[in-house]
Amino acid sequence: GRARVSDEAVLDSFEYSILSPEGLLRRYLQASQLAVKIGSMLFVHGAVDIHNAGFVPGLGRRCGDVDEWVTKLNQFAADQVSDFCSAVDAGSPGAGAPQTTR
Repeated sequence: GRARVSDEAVLDSFEYSILSPEGLLRRYLQASQLAVKIGSMLFVHGAVDIHNAGFVPGLGRRCGDVDEWVTKLNQFAADQVSDFCSAVDAGSPGAGAPQTTR
């Protein structure tokens, strides 16, 4: 039969994946982009509609064109991931690292 994996083993694996500098999920997030424009095609994580087109959190205005939006959206995401990783690496509780009850 199949080996049983405990909830604690799953949690340990997830924490390593995101909290360790060598973790697969962390490296994936560091390499990822929220939006990519190839020619006239826009690929995004999620949908684009009149409510979110051109919006970047914290920017204070909507971007005027798609190229600017893609650049600023991806920079926002990269900054958020970098801040998270820095907080985790510094051991700052609550500043990015998930809190566990173990």
